[in-house]
Amino acid sequence: MVTAIVPAYNEEDYIVETLLALHAAGCFEEIIVVDDGSQDRTAELAQSYAKLLRHPDNRGKGAAIATGLASTNSPLVCWVDADLGRSAIHVRHLLTPILEDQADMTIAQFPKPQRKDGFGIVTWTAGKGIYRLTGHKIGAPLSGQRAMRKEILSSVQHYPCGFGLEVGITVQVLRQGYRLKEVPLPLAHRATGRNWRGFVHRGREFKDVVKTLWELSRQG
Repeated sequence: MVTAIVPAYNEEDYIVETLLALHAAGCFEEIIVVDDGSQDRTAELAQSYAKLLRHPDNRGKGAAIATGLASTNSPLVCWVDADLGRSAIHVRHLLTPILEDQADMTIAQFPKPQRKDGFGIVTWTAGKGIYRLTGHKIGAPLSGQRAMRKEILSSVQHYPCGFGLEVGITVQVLRQGYRLKEVPLPLAHRATGRNWRGFVHRGREFKDVVKTLWELSRQG
């Protein structure tokens, strides 16, 4: 059994396309949407296509993932961002290396964007931080599209609630000696532009990533 966990916050424009694509993938016996306190129609739309769990307020992606994991007994799980739209069908390819015993966790690598929306500082910081703490180079350290054996997550002590989730999980799993494999996939999601809203978003992301790396460095 394979479960897709979709954390969602104010994704009414994308959630239906994403869920239809996951159904079309043909490999998910269970699809769980964790509505993380959305103020739009995300939950209303999602409930027709997936098992719906709801947070009364916004707790962050890490908390949403943890809620989804606690509600399933599937041995294999995929994390899928709610804004992938039709491209979400390709996350099925994350399962192959795990089923063939080549990896314990897979991470999707997005295609290089035709134009840069940011400056790459957050990704660079995340990658360097993971390397310093684990000795492993990860090309897509912030990718939220992941598949894994659920059992390996027993080694995870906590799920960072903000944008440090992926970095925090990566470091903790690598420290336990589990195998990670990156898989290039033709995925696409909503881009963050070079405007004030985009800069604020990347500022929050940078803060959360640095905070997570600092906390993990103190754990040794």
